[in-house]
Amino acid sequence: MPNSSGLLLNPNTFDPQQLDPESRRQLRALIEWFEERGKTRLLRDDLEAAWVSDFLDFVKKERLFATFLTPSEFAAGDANKRWDTSRNAVLSEI
Repeated sequence: MPNSSGLLLNPNTFDPQQLDPESRRQLRALIEWFEERGKTRLLRDDLEAAWVSDFLDFVKKERLFATFLTPSEFAAGDANKRWDTSRNAVLSEI
């Protein structure tokens, strides 16, 4: 349900307090990545298929997929690496 600004996700007020600090940091970094590029550039780059490598470089640097999508039994004891459906839903919303 949209908030009073009409946005489903307001990047200026986004704060998933139900998540652990590292997950929040990674999600904020993802939002900042998109915000730094802006809608015009993202749309242009998408049409030109130019943004994918830049995005994948960011995902690699932040280890987003390794952190959010690794089942805990394969995480080698790293508590941040786990499949958590509620956390992944927040990632998908972004």
